[in-house]
Amino acid sequence: MSAHIQSAADENEHIMVCLSASASNPEVIRQAARISSSFHGKFTAFYVEMSGMDDMPVQERNNLQANIRMAEQCGANIIVSYGNDVAEQIAEYVKVAKVTQIIMGKTYKGRRWLFKRDSISDKLLKIAPNLKVMLIPDPLEEEHKIHWVRRRRNQDFYRNSLRLSIDILTIFLFLLLSTGICVLFEENEFQTDNLLMIYMMGGLLQALFARCRISSILYALGSVIVFNYFFTEPRLTLHVNDTSYITTFFVMFATSMTVSTLVQQMKRVAKQAAEKAYRTEILLETSQKLQQAEDVSQIALQSIQQLEKLLNCTVYCIPGKPSSDMKLQDYFASNKEANGLSRDEIAVASWAYKNNKHAGATTGTLPGARCLYLTVRNGDKIFAIIGIELNGKVPTAFEKSVMLALLNESALAFEKEELRRRERETALRLQQEQLRGNLLRAISHDLRTPLTSISGNADMLMKSYQMMADSERTRIFHDIYEDAVWLINLVENLLSVTRIENGTMDIVLQPEMVEDVLDASMKHLNRHVKNHKLKVSQADDMLMAKMDAKLIIQVLTNLVDNAFKHTPEGSEIEINVYEKRHKVVFEVADNGDGVPEDQKEKIFTMFYSGDHTTSDGRRCMGMGLTLCKSIIEAHGGRIWVEDNHPHGAVFRFEIEAEEVNF
Repeated sequence: MSAHIQSAADENEHIMVCLSASASNPEVIRQAARISSSFHGKFTAFYVEMSGMDDMPVQERNNLQANIRMAEQCGANIIVSYGNDVAEQIAEYVKVAKVTQIIMGKTYKGRRWLFKRDSISDKLLKIAPNLKVMLIPDPLEEEHKIHWVRRRRNQDFYRNSLRLSIDILTIFLFLLLSTGICVLFEENEFQTDNLLMIYMMGGLLQALFARCRISSILYALGSVIVFNYFFTEPRLTLHVNDTSYITTFFVMFATSMTVSTLVQQMKRVAKQAAEKAYRTEILLETSQKLQQAEDVSQIALQSIQQLEKLLNCTVYCIPGKPSSDMKLQDYFASNKEANGLSRDEIAVASWAYKNNKHAGATTGTLPGARCLYLTVRNGDKIFAIIGIELNGKVPTAFEKSVMLALLNESALAFEKEELRRRERETALRLQQEQLRGNLLRAISHDLRTPLTSISGNADMLMKSYQMMADSERTRIFHDIYEDAVWLINLVENLLSVTRIENGTMDIVLQPEMVEDVLDASMKHLNRHVKNHKLKVSQADDMLMAKMDAKLIIQVLTNLVDNAFKHTPEGSEIEINVYEKRHKVVFEVADNGDGVPEDQKEKIFTMFYSGDHTTSDGRRCMGMGLTLCKSIIEAHGGRIWVEDNHPHGAVFRFEIEAEEVNF
């Protein structure tokens, strides 16, 4: 009991490790993976993408990608958040995801201007004091870290020098424009407060174009100096006679700085909001398209098309397990002009499928491959392999988070399709079992009467043959023959339906004269004509249709025989053939009791015979019309039944007409 409680407690554990570009982060990830494995709990790797991440040095970006791959290989679920306050983003996710323990590297306290800045762990504990945080010591010494930070700042300075130069040019232009406007306003005797507003407006506009944060400080400082030089006494000097202007300059500087900073923050927030909106939009669009997909091929195509839209790269999808002899037509590509995957690429995809891990370009496994191979999976079940032709491009953290979310959506779609397939197979098996049961019941019921009649008549002949009159013996022989023919036709119909449904019957469609088919059908029906009136009419003697003549003869024979059986002796049966809209229409009409409205669709179902018996009292097993429907549908046509006026039924079927060429 205690062991069960302990196991349940372990399953509720949720371990989260914080990812970064630090060189010591791999050790933190390994420690977190060990702890998660010991607890058998959920393992999450969390990363906060801040504004300006596009300017990250190449080395740091590579470190970050390597750390993310390591976390994935350790079984972590990668979560990417967006914001400028790392500690706040971590705290918010911890509350929502119910994280029980955070593992992160120990960070040091930096400085901002003259004041010390709290580390991320200190901020996190202030925001959530009850949070359980484990800090992994950084193997780098303090002085090494300070030296690393200084080197990074120098790299940032050189990297941003071009942007800063552009911002300085922008500052000069806006200061020049603001000064020109102020000169015009002063000539029209505007007050000094209005001139100050012009410079503040210039600072607002400059902040919209600025690319470096320091440019806001430079503009604020420049606007104060220019205003003092041109618009305060004494003019064209930096001296100030009125000490109240010092306060004005300070307010002007502070206001410009505040407004510029707010604009910069709004730009960052707008960018993050746009990324979130785009992520939501593409995931929603993917979900809608995958829900509309009807089979595996459509799911695969929609998935790779969405990935191509996100990454602007050619994407491949290999449903199921890759094989070495696969060709381009065996898998899917988002670009019709794609070159396809070589055998070496297929081998990398096979490795990813076998090991249920990512492989190929930008990974630590077979990195020389042309594509990055990802598994579309739900747990240990792999549905497909996605290959992304990156062409040297390294996906950003944002693109990777969206990409993994898309793969999760695809995995759910593949899983639903597999469930639907299993349901269809189960329903088909149940239907087949039901058909088998119906067949056994029908055979045991409907074959008993003719077999009993045959055996009874045969026994009577063996015992009383010499005492019977010739007419009596002839009648008994005729009854035996009729029952035997009925059984033969029944078995032939059953075998024909089975062959058509199994696809084993060879149907040869070729132009045939309708008149020849009618003549052949009449030969099979001559023995029944003496009890009924049979009339045949054809609108065009040269009418031709594309058909398998033997099968169409069987359809006509079954339809006419069905009319004979369900109408009393002396009834009139008509066969009419004519052409309508490039179709040859066959009609078999009778003047019997007709078919009830609620049975017109059911009579073409196997083993259905309704509540009627044949004219001789024998119950039909319901195979003839099913065979007719199967044959006509195999010809690409259709068959149906309508009421005959004033009474009776008309069975019609149509097949493709063929032009007669002389």
